[in-house]
Amino acid sequence: MRTKIFPSTTTLTFPISSGMTVAVSEFSSKIFATNVFGQLYIFNRKVVNLGSAKPPRISIQHVLPDRQLPLGGEFTTMAMIDCSRTAPKAYAKVSGQLIVMNTDTGEVTKTLPYPGLEFWRPRFSVDGSKVYVPFSNSIKVFSANNDTELAPIDVGAYFKNLLLSPDGKRLIAMGDHVAAIIETATGKVVSEHRTSFGDGWVSCISSDGKKVYIPTISDDGRSYIAVVDSSNLKEVGQIAGGGGGFMGDLFGGVASSPHHPFAVACDNHLMLIIDSRTDQVVDAISMSGGVELMDVAIDKYLVSYVNASDKFVAARFYG
Repeated sequence: MRTKIFPSTTTLTFPISSGMTVAVSEFSSKIFATNVFGQLYIFNRKVVNLGSAKPPRISIQHVLPDRQLPLGGEFTTMAMIDCSRTAPKAYAKVSGQLIVMNTDTGEVTKTLPYPGLEFWRPRFSVDGSKVYVPFSNSIKVFSANNDTELAPIDVGAYFKNLLLSPDGKRLIAMGDHVAAIIETATGKVVSEHRTSFGDGWVSCISSDGKKVYIPTISDDGRSYIAVVDSSNLKEVGQIAGGGGGFMGDLFGGVASSPHHPFAVACDNHLMLIIDSRTDQVVDAISMSGGVELMDVAIDKYLVSYVNASDKFVAARFYG
């Protein structure tokens, strides 16, 4: 049965200077958005019944910290976040530090001692027991139970994004024209690959774990989404875009639904709905918030949230 596509219904538009990432806590009914100035925005969400065309109600809770940091370079200030699916917990890079947060209350429960270091978006393991954080030439591993550091994974390259397979057995690390497949049970790097696509920092893995979607740009300036076999990281297809996204002609964020065979991609002012079984675009929805859509997240109620260039937009697309 084909998923019903609703007209785009904007629930909330909220100003965010230079938005960076967005994440949804399914456990706590919260939405988190970040910007390049080290800030974390926390939104409350009232859940609606699946299948209802009525969008949820979204309201701002608070901003952490309440003042923007001076822009201190590519790595120092950019705020990023990931939420656990199994507990009310998030790991985030905020104000240049790695923090642990209770997503029910929005309280920072711990600040880990890595201020100012070059690290990118944390990722929770599928079972919620570990958190992986890409640092320079290694992947830091933390126990999500007591927030202590475990043995790192030495990868020998600088990675910007981490993807977990749906079964939790593989970790795919994406970097600048380099990628690695890691066995999560042992922390062993089982294969390394040179890639033809970019750094993959906004890539996502399909709900069946077989494919990775990576927004990229060809040598002749054509923007597209590379469809990559997750077992060997070879490009097996391409999904063309319509209008380019951030950085001129490149796509913005992509995300896959963990519950359904769909992915969404930001393409200029459009949100593309992709059937991951066929890699076909089945709908293109015009978005409020203008161009340069940076990041998108999907929760189990099939409500998508977009972090645009200077706005946070929450909208109902399909259900």
